[in-house]
Amino acid sequence: MRCWLISALFLVIPILFPSIALSWPGEVVEVMDADILKVRRDNTEVEVRLYGIDAPEDDQPYGLRATRFTKMMARFERVEVEPKDLDQHGRVAALVYLDGDGECLNEELVRAGHAWVYERYCHIRDCNQWRELERRARQAERGLWAQSDPVPPWDWKHGDR
Repeated sequence: MRCWLISALFLVIPILFPSIALSWPGEVVEVMDADILKVRRDNTEVEVRLYGIDAPEDDQPYGLRATRFTKMMARFERVEVEPKDLDQHGRVAALVYLDGDGECLNEELVRAGHAWVYERYCHIRDCNQWRELERRARQAERGLWAQSDPVPPWDWKHGDR
C-alpha cells in the first residue's frame, strides 16, 4: 500500500504542480528584489524565489546593493530553473543556474556577501557548502558583512531593526 501511494505521488505532483516537477529553461525578465525573479518559461512568466537563501529587503540597509548585484548577474539572462519547493506565497522556490557559465545564482549571492543562508528553508546538500561560503564572506567583511551588525531579513520584517 505504501509503495503504491509513493508511486502515485510521483505521478500526481507533476500534474498538479508542473512548475516544480523538473528543471526548465527560461529567461529572467525582471529582478523583483535580490532573491525574487520573474522568469519567462515558454509564454508564461513565473515568479521564482531563490531557494535556501534570504537577501536584505530593498528598504533595509544594503538591500538595494544586493538587488543591483542580482540584476547585474541575471537580468535578461537565460537560466536553468531547478525547482525545489513552493514558498508560502505560492512562488517556485528554486536553484537558478546562469546559462553562460552554469553558476548557481543562489550560491553566488552568498559567496559575494549579498545574502544569508536561510537555515529554516535550506534542506539540500548544497546548504552545507553555502554555510561555509557565508562564513568566509563574514570573515572577509564582504558585501553586507561590512556593516557592523547586519539584521537578517526575517528579523527586519518583524520590526527588529
